[in-house]
Amino acid sequence: SQALGPFDKVLLYCGAGSPQFQDKTTASANTTTGDIFHSSSQGLLDEIGDCLYLGKQSKFFCAAIILSTSGTGGSVIWEYFNGIDWIQFTPDSGSCNFDSPDIIAYFWQDAISVPAGWQVGAVNGISAYWVRARVASGFAVNPVGTQLLAATKIDDLALAEEVA
Repeated sequence: SQALGPFDKVLLYCGAGSPQFQDKTTASANTTTGDIFHSSSQGLLDEIGDCLYLGKQSKFFCAAIILSTSGTGGSVIWEYFNGIDWIQFTPDSGSCNFDSPDIIAYFWQDAISVPAGWQVGAVNGISAYWVRARVASGFAVNPVGTQLLAATKIDDLALAEEVA
């Protein structure tokens, strides 16, 4: 089996966009260069409040983020949904601001570290376990994605680390 696999849903939210939400699940799973961006901002993320939503039907531990264009000047806040609110956390692997082309963001070190309060919630009418990256300071150059993948099992993390 693959160490990393596709997310069940990948959504981009652009506050100034029309529509605000765009589904990028298919683009995130394939290897087409530079095809993950919001049509309004031409980036994965852009202005304060824009979000990347990563969703799966089961809890996941990390994300592989492959960018065709690295972002500059911006920063994000990582959050998970607890059934009521978005809870801020710092990824176990450190800050991940979409500023390098190949990133493995370890959200949690192991199964014990995954927040017990992480619950299924609905984003744009889609129920899943969600993690989101919310723009805290806007990007001078917007990141553009090529592929976004998830690891759902501890074994996946070990394999991903060997590849990294």
